[in-house]
Amino acid sequence: MPVPSEAAQPQRTIIDWEYRTVPQKHCCSGLKDKASRWTRGKVLGGCSSHNYNQYCRGNKNDYNMWADMGNTGWSYDDVLPYFKKSISHLDPALAKSNYHSTTGPLQVSPVDRIESLQYVYDAAIEAGLQTTEDLNGENQFGFAFSQATVDGNGVRSSSADAFLYPALGRKNLHVATRAHVTKVLLEDKKAVGVSYVRDLVKGEVKARKEVILSGGAIGSPHILLLSGIGPKKHLEELGVPVVADLPVGENMQDHPTSDAVRFYTKAHAYTDTEAQSLKEYFKYKFFGTGLKRNPINNLQYFMKSPHQPEHHDFPYIQFSILCTLWGSDPGTDYYKDNIGYTDEVWDALYSDNDNDDKYGASLLVTLLHPATNGTVRLQTTDPFDHPLIQPNFFEDPIDVKHIVAGIRVIVDQLAKTKAFEKGGFELVKSHHPHCKEHSFNSDDYWSCFIRANAWTLFHPTSTCRMGPDNDKNSVVDPELRVKGIKNLRVADASIMPFVVSGNTNAPTIMIAEKAADMILGRKTV
Repeated sequence: MPVPSEAAQPQRTIIDWEYRTVPQKHCCSGLKDKASRWTRGKVLGGCSSHNYNQYCRGNKNDYNMWADMGNTGWSYDDVLPYFKKSISHLDPALAKSNYHSTTGPLQVSPVDRIESLQYVYDAAIEAGLQTTEDLNGENQFGFAFSQATVDGNGVRSSSADAFLYPALGRKNLHVATRAHVTKVLLEDKKAVGVSYVRDLVKGEVKARKEVILSGGAIGSPHILLLSGIGPKKHLEELGVPVVADLPVGENMQDHPTSDAVRFYTKAHAYTDTEAQSLKEYFKYKFFGTGLKRNPINNLQYFMKSPHQPEHHDFPYIQFSILCTLWGSDPGTDYYKDNIGYTDEVWDALYSDNDNDDKYGASLLVTLLHPATNGTVRLQTTDPFDHPLIQPNFFEDPIDVKHIVAGIRVIVDQLAKTKAFEKGGFELVKSHHPHCKEHSFNSDDYWSCFIRANAWTLFHPTSTCRMGPDNDKNSVVDPELRVKGIKNLRVADASIMPFVVSGNTNAPTIMIAEKAADMILGRKTV
């Protein structure tokens, strides 16, 4: 697959911060060290500055269940106004609906309907699969073309672009880049500031009112644990004085995904060679159009799994459908390095140079609600040592069955349509070297394939889980205040009671909008 298109390229310099999970017992044999790479970036705007631009809120019943768990003020009706407040939707048809707005700072655009993915959409209709006009509207279920955080000029709209940079001139705002927070400063169970290291110099910042952590689902628990806020037994094992015995770093949830199910096609799709052509350069340079504004992940599908509980009225499976071939990158190992494939697996599946300029479509099948949780724990008390990340992918075999059910929709329904035949779609049948004992396209083969090449969709959440006072499995209350500690809140994806049914960028921005009102003691929506 080519490197990200211009719209998906990071807008500011990123200091690479590559986390790796501990070696996995139930998956990842096709990845180096049997570990999933969780590449992050230290950058203004966080992951919104280097993600694939997907604007997806999840399912309304996610938030209703949050409220049912005792998180007052977090039902769908409560959070929808904050979703709307943050965005300006550039699709005229969707902007008129009750689910969107045209007055917020975050720019959200419709994606181009690349020919190869139009065939996939047409195949879904032919196969009798559900479709929806707005995956962020009344009905999330079905196939829908993506909504992307891309502005009208084809440029990424990150949270830094939308919210931070316009406020840089304020006298009450100071942004310290290249700074690494090492701990929260505490006095008598009260947060009074943070310590940090910047350019090899230690420093402190004192807070007049509150300290707000927004380090993400890995960074925030890491800082809390270093500060003595976390599971008592774990902290004592490392000699960290315990300030508050809370389940920090527990309950981590993520979205494990299968490797790509790929199709060659005769229909027009994205190739790096074409995107880098002079024609495409001028289209993007002067008009903000063409392949360079394309986030590549242009079609989504949300479905229930036949194995999920009947009372869970939200999807367990998401397809991310890319208008390109996942694999061989001309002159670069961009995806090999980021996912961490072993040489053996890369050579067997993706290193065929004939793929470089072929049109194709790639489908990633993602599990939205895993049966098992993971953990984030300290490796050492050195704040520059990465934490230990244990996602526990596929510890419960039901999770593999969910993803196999999604792949069967692809190979048993979509692949057998006249639309796929008309578009010249041909399933790529490169056999995974770790699954040779299984017949290609059997359930056993796909189960093996899923386990061997499992990787994260980069959606970790719930490590500082929100819950009411009587919820002993939570870290923050519904006001996002760390329990047992005064003047300390967490506002990021780590507070989700459980991971949402979709991408996590939009929900995290919503959390930040709502947190701002909580901190200021007002309601703006």
